[in-house]
Amino acid sequence: MTKTVLNVIKGNQGSGKTDRLREIASQKPGRYLFACPTIELAEEQEARAKEEKLIPYIRGLHSGRKTKGGVFDQLIALKDEINASHAHAVVFITHETLVANRFDDFKGWSVMIDEAPSTLHSGQVQAGATFDMVMEGLVAGGSNNGWTHYTMSGVAANKPRHNDLSADAAKFLKEAERPTGVFIDDAALKAHNAFRWFSFWSPTYLSAFNDIYISASNYTGSLGYRAMAHFFPDKFDLVETDVSRPRIGQPSIEIRYFSDSHTGSTSFWDKKDGSKAIVEVTDYIVKHTPDLEFWSANSNVEKRFRGRLGGEYISPLAMGLNKFRDKTKCAFIFSAKYTPGDSPIIDVTDITAGDITEARETEAIRQFIMRGAIRNSDYTGPYLIYLYEKPQAEAIQRHLTNSGYTNAVVTNVGTPVISAITRKMATLVEKSDEEILAKRKNASAARSKRNDDKKFVEKWARKAITSGYGQFANFTGVELKGWQTKRDELIPYIDKAIPILRTGSKMPRLKDL
Repeated sequence: MTKTVLNVIKGNQGSGKTDRLREIASQKPGRYLFACPTIELAEEQEARAKEEKLIPYIRGLHSGRKTKGGVFDQLIALKDEINASHAHAVVFITHETLVANRFDDFKGWSVMIDEAPSTLHSGQVQAGATFDMVMEGLVAGGSNNGWTHYTMSGVAANKPRHNDLSADAAKFLKEAERPTGVFIDDAALKAHNAFRWFSFWSPTYLSAFNDIYISASNYTGSLGYRAMAHFFPDKFDLVETDVSRPRIGQPSIEIRYFSDSHTGSTSFWDKKDGSKAIVEVTDYIVKHTPDLEFWSANSNVEKRFRGRLGGEYISPLAMGLNKFRDKTKCAFIFSAKYTPGDSPIIDVTDITAGDITEARETEAIRQFIMRGAIRNSDYTGPYLIYLYEKPQAEAIQRHLTNSGYTNAVVTNVGTPVISAITRKMATLVEKSDEEILAKRKNASAARSKRNDDKKFVEKWARKAITSGYGQFANFTGVELKGWQTKRDELIPYIDKAIPILRTGSKMPRLKDL
């Protein structure tokens, strides 16, 4: 089997990874798709490529352009035009177009992916009466540790779905209809009602392209790569090129945070204490940094910041943007921690709850803070960062130190109101990493043991009834052949269950005996 070769351009943030992709495209004539995380970044890269004037034909194609028809349909038509008329061309698209479609017809082209697409999704569908409708058209593939890979048949993917499907079912179907499909929990699926699922996008589905290039500072640490390496280890080879640049100057970085008594989350910030905390955060920034230059937040916090904070709002997932390279003051009040909905992926891979928080929340913060002046390797001035909580501030301080920054300090600027909030970090599912994962697995193991013990007690109690015995001690040595002494602790339960089952009653829970 021929493996897909993934050419990864890695390096520290601001080292020119995306520039290296454009350089390859300009120096190696051919036809390229260039996929960027957002429309804004796709337009930025398109403009820079046109300024360089090294590639004869350059186009941008995404939903931000007012044109007729779907983006991918237009891309197919443009591909045919380029194949007929242009030997050297680049088309800039977004990650959404890349992960949502099949590219089997792009033989002879190459693809460049700026940053690893964030495409790990999971959830649970309570299908009920709509189960058959939800599952219609799904085709089973290979299985792995009790999870089966399903893809949607072409006919089913084009059929309209019932408007009354739940939001969970609609999310599931959106992922199922992607080329990469979904993984479904076999045990849950047998119930023909509710089931757990997860999905991820893998560049191994791009094997039609001549070459695949990916630029990312930490591609092998991304959730998509980790899932791909688990499920498809024999389908790809990784070739890495490091373009890291050493720092020339050392800025003075201050990371201010507001809470060391609790962690934030979107649900918490919608509650009474969380709302009070956001008011305190807003008031502090307005008073102490009225000249804030750029900021971002979860959508429910963003609404409360607008009109009060200075500077420009940018998307929370602002990968690769360069227009803020002269800015020195920023704020990012954000949470994207592990939640119980993420459990399917950690149940079947070696990805942990901590890995999910690291890849989703901490990586987003890293990307955000590196939009500003510290992105420039020669910058030596001050740089101010606002974050919500102490663990975030300390994680970013470690990241900066590991990236060659020697002067990054952490400062607690929390107010008495925020400090008085008693929502403990230890009670948060999203905080725990390995502790919560271990707790959940221990609880699951305990439930399994209780069920096994109950079945065992019932089996022996019914044996006693069949043999006309009133208690376990009546069994002979021959009848007890194979009995394991570790089960001796269950003998009192067997004796208590015998008279109950003899009356025709159902087997009770052991704790009720």
